[in-house]
Formats: sequence, C-alpha cells, structure tokens
Amino acid sequence: VGIGRSETNNLGQDAVNLTGGRSNLGKWGMRTSGTTYAVNLGGGTMGASADWTSSLNMTLTGTGGNVVFNTLDSVNATTARAITLSGTLSGTGGLTKSGAGVLNLTGTKTYTGTTAVNGGTLYPGTSLTTSALSVNSGGTLATGSVATAGTSTISFLSLNGGTVSLRADFTAGALINANVFNVPVASTISITPVSNLLQGDTLTLIDYNGSIGGLGFAGLTLTPLANPHYQTSLVNDTVNTRVQVSIDQIDPVVWLGTIDGNWDINTTVNWKTVSNNAASTFFNTDVVRFTDDGAAAPLVNLVGTIQPLSLTFDATTDYTLSGAAVSGTTGLEKKNTGSVTLLNTNTYTGVTKVTAGTLKVGNGGTTGTLGGSGNIDVAGTLEFNRSDTVTLSRVIAGTGTLSKKGSGTLVLNNGTALFLPTNVTVDAGTLQISSGSFSGNRMNGAGQMVVNPTGTLLISAAHALGGDNLGMNDAVTVNGGTMTLNSEQYFTTLTLNGALINGTNEIRVPSSSNYTVTG
Repeated sequence: VGIGRSETNNLGQDAVNLTGGRSNLGKWGMRTSGTTYAVNLGGGTMGASADWTSSLNMTLTGTGGNVVFNTLDSVNATTARAITLSGTLSGTGGLTKSGAGVLNLTGTKTYTGTTAVNGGTLYPGTSLTTSALSVNSGGTLATGSVATAGTSTISFLSLNGGTVSLRADFTAGALINANVFNVPVASTISITPVSNLLQGDTLTLIDYNGSIGGLGFAGLTLTPLANPHYQTSLVNDTVNTRVQVSIDQIDPVVWLGTIDGNWDINTTVNWKTVSNNAASTFFNTDVVRFTDDGAAAPLVNLVGTIQPLSLTFDATTDYTLSGAAVSGTTGLEKKNTGSVTLLNTNTYTGVTKVTAGTLKVGNGGTTGTLGGSGNIDVAGTLEFNRSDTVTLSRVIAGTGTLSKKGSGTLVLNNGTALFLPTNVTVDAGTLQISSGSFSGNRMNGAGQMVVNPTGTLLISAAHALGGDNLGMNDAVTVNGGTMTLNSEQYFTTLTLNGALINGTNEIRVPSSSNYTVTG
C-alpha cells in the first residue's frame, strides 16, 4: 500500500483506517511518499502475500477489537511469511498474531490494549511494557531476532499453552524480564544454544517479580534440545525469582569416519560419543574432537552448514578438511603433533589456537581459509601454502612459528602492531609486510625471521619491523632469498647469505646493530 501516491500519481489519501475485513499486502508493504499520514488499526486483519515491512507509525484504536496480523500466505495458505513493523505502535487498542510465520515489532510500543499470540511467532523487540501479553496454544514468543539472541522486558506475561523460544546466549543476561509472570495453562520453553556452553552452566531465561502465578513453575516444561548429546533441565531459583536452564551434561563426539569421509548433519554414523563409545551422527552445536581414533579416515569432507559448539584436533594423525565451511560461533584449536590442512572456506567466528603441531591453510592451490576473529594464538606452527594472494589483517601472537610456503603472497596488514611468533620462515612465495609507520603499528617480537632461497620478504610499510624505533627485535636472515624494500627499514640484526636485495628504498642502520653480509 502506498499512502498518498501510486508509482506515477498522487492518490490524495491522508489516512488508512481499518476496522474490519482483511487487507493483504505484498512485498512493498505499507509506505508513504514522504508526508506523514495516519494509520489507524481498529480491528480486521492485516495479511501477507509476501514478506513485508513498514516504518510507519500506527495507532491501534481498538474500535473493532484487536487488529490481527496473519503471517500465513494469503494466496497459497501454506507459506509462512514475515511482517516487520519498525514504527511506533500507540493507542488504546491491541493486536493479535495469528498464522504460521513471524511478526517482528522493532519500534517503540506504547499501546495499552492486549497482545495475543495465537499462531506463529512474535518477536516483541526489547520492550513491551504497556500491553499485557498472552501466548496461547499454537503461538510462540521469541526474543532477539531470527538470527541473533536478545532480551525483552515484558511487564505482563501469561503463558496459556504456548511456547517461549529462546536463543541461549550467556552474554545476554536474563532473556526475558517479566514484572508479572503467570502460567494459567501448561506451557513449554525451548532453547537453542548460540554461544559456547559448558557442562554445569546455568542460564537465566526469565527473571520475574514475586512468584509465578497460575500453575506456577510446575506448569512449565522444557523441550528437549534437537541435539540429543545435551541433557538439560529447568530450575526455579525462588530466592532470586528466576527461571533458569541447567546444562546438566554435554557428551562430546569423536570422529571415526567409519562409513565414509563425510562430516554431515545427523545423516552418516561417522562418530562416537565420549560417554559410552556409542556410534553416532553429528548434530550442530556438538562438541567435536578429532583424535587418533579417526586415523583410518583423515580426509574429511564437510557437507551442509556445519556449526559445532567447539572444534578440537588432538591427534598425531594428519587431517585434511575440504568441502563446506566450519561456521557459527565455534573456534578451532590444534593440539598434539599432527597437522590439520584447511582446504575449505571457513567462516567460524571464534578463536583460532595452534597449541601444538601444525595448522596449514591450503596445500599449494587457491583454496583454504582460516575462520575466526581476534588474535591467532600460535605455540605450534601456522602455515600458509597458497598459490594466490591472501591478506591476513589479524594479530598473530605466541611463541610458535609462522611459515610461508606456496608460490603465492601472504600479506600481513593490520591496523595495530603485529605480535609475531618466535620464528617466521619464508620458504616459498612472498611474505609482504604492509603494516607499520613512522609513528607506530609496527611488528613486535623477539625471534628469528628467515627467508630461504625461493622465498621473498617484501616490506612495503616504513619501519614495519620496528628496528631502532622500539619495535621488532628479531634477527632477520636472508639465506639466498630475496628482500624487497619499498619503504625504509631499520634492522637490529640482519644477516644476508647470498641474498638478493632490491626495491625502491633503503636499509637504515640504528645504533647497536649487527649486520653480516656473505656470498
């Protein structure tokens, strides 16, 4: 609905008034040409033939009762649609959510009539404090958004046979803050873990005042997680007036590769549980371990959207991952003496750690990426082996080794100082250092940087290695390789063994330096 205009003409309407009947909107939703128009909803039904949004302010008048938002497709009556209202909802009336699909209320809500969820899912936003909310049979209340965890403050909450669906994020605090909390009819709570959970953790779901009305805590049932490797239970903390979920047990799974090399979701029985060695499939949010138990199947092909809760390689076996990405909030930790080669494009957002052994990015081709964010902690070896250019804009920290192999270029480019591992080796291709300046953002470290015969060290940022300016104290050795200086550079200790030195800038000699040239 375009209020006040069509695509080519001004229609002249100054208001939309709905007190009965049904209005089905398509993908354009409800909008105006820029002038403020009144939208008065006093009954009737707002439907959807496609997902739609509106940023208009709406007044719920209550003239003909609650306005109904039905998100079941008005054309085929089978597709669940989404309606998002980001404007202010005011007035003395209320609203009812019906039909499969989602109603998102992301704007300010000051209306004082009732809110009922009879079907589908209501996301009430961060606050619903002036309307009494009832979640009835067939309806679901959720906080945050479809994709992210979040909290809601709801002054009057009644669960009348409906469901509360929560994304369990331990960083969010209480997911629902309810001033008055009633359970007149037996109702359910379901959770989806979205951050690292530990066995024994307790997460606050609903923080209420006083006591739970109606059936009380006894009227609440926790839906078992989709992942059977989790055992959870509801807890009523009557002292602090909180409904909580307890993570009673998390049973990790270990890779065996018994059937084939596919790491898929609840399809192939390639795993075993730690608790009793029972054969198992993988479920998203599993705690995943690769050990020497899977030595017979070291080539692992990921299929689908793989989202473990955590991922650890603790083996002398050399594993290779290919196929789909490791995604979600997990990190990746490499332990023990074996290696892990990443040939897939990973998008996980947790921490990457190389505690021991070697984590390899690529095997000489153009595939393989790290996921994660923040520092990369390296006590073992982090190896890049690609034939193309890869830019790494993250801090590499630790006492291990950064190894550059393959014919391509690894660009280290970070807005802050790069804290390098103890050793950096360039065996092939080019290591380009693009972070650094006269004023800071230099590499820091105290180890050995070695450039071997088929490797090149390209310095394209002034004072990137620090030198006399309190940065990196590494001893740089070029053993028959190439060093290209496109920006001036101080070296504390520099050894050139048959090296080729070129570029457009110069080597500067600080005080207390040690330079050796041979060959």
